[in-house]
Amino acid sequence: MAKVKTPKVEKPSKLTHVELHNAQNLVGSLTEMQMQLGRIETEKHVLLHRIENVQEMIGKLQEKFIKEYGTSDVNLKTGEINYKPISKDDNKVD
Repeated sequence: MAKVKTPKVEKPSKLTHVELHNAQNLVGSLTEMQMQLGRIETEKHVLLHRIENVQEMIGKLQEKFIKEYGTSDVNLKTGEINYKPISKDDNKVD
């Protein structure tokens, strides 16, 4: 049986202007969002370090209060020191 030749169909060599524009917009949007995410992650990293520093400062302040007042239990609204009540067992001498 003889082969039938099918006509060669030329494939497009370029996207249409609309397709190209849509693809460029989508990739551009993705790139912008990735850049925004990078900026947010950088800000997060900086904030985490600042939180760590403040926590260390709070720890040092608590140590100071314990040395000066015997406790670090303080009402931060009024400044009142909350001493632990002395129980009868605390006064016993063995």
